[in-house]
Amino acid sequence: MANKKLEKCVPGLEWEKEDIKNIDGSIGEKYYYKGMLAIKIPLQGNFVTQLAGYTLIQKDILIIIEWIQKVIEEYKIMGIDKSDLSSTQRTPDNLRNKIDIIKAFMVAAITFYGKLFTKADGRKIKLESNIYESKLGLLKIHNEIMMYRHNFTAHSGYERVEYVEVSLFLDSNKERNTIPFLVRTMNQPAAFSNKFLDNFVKVCIYLLNKVNDKINNLNKKYYENLTPKQIEMMYEIAKR
Repeated sequence: MANKKLEKCVPGLEWEKEDIKNIDGSIGEKYYYKGMLAIKIPLQGNFVTQLAGYTLIQKDILIIIEWIQKVIEEYKIMGIDKSDLSSTQRTPDNLRNKIDIIKAFMVAAITFYGKLFTKADGRKIKLESNIYESKLGLLKIHNEIMMYRHNFTAHSGYERVEYVEVSLFLDSNKERNTIPFLVRTMNQPAAFSNKFLDNFVKVCIYLLNKVNDKINNLNKKYYENLTPKQIEMMYEIAKR
């Protein structure tokens, strides 16, 4: 035990965790109680599906917040105010590389946000827009984020969030017989305003609190329904 790197699970309690590397290269963990290796019993059922689904959603929300914060940090490093750049204006050449990095973070954040409200076989659980209840301001922000998701990051939809304008330029002097010049002008969201970024974080924090409540309630309900007989059965299962 002296060489193991253990981490207290809950301050004041005797449970400790050790991170391990499995044979297949994946990361696992062992748990100890009062220094003794604990017995692991994998659980199944609707409770597990819900708890696992909300845990994945919780992680995604934390990642989204982290990405948005990275965007805000990049703006600070660039020395520009987020509100100086709109989503429709063309990117200044000297900022193009930086803006492309910011765009990558935003595409990832918006895509992950959309995933929170999309059912998938691997997750089984998704959020619904009614989670915002009567908070119409938050619902409006949600709809704006989903608009970018539907029309930019996941699809090119009906809204003109991204488009290419193709034009032909003619020499104003027709007598020169100049070959016309074909030009493509691309319009994509180059940057996002201060208000949009702040609102994005705002709805994510709201969702995180809601998801945390769901996880805590599931944990509480499980322990409330756990009987001494069930615990005894678990020990019998472990012997097999």
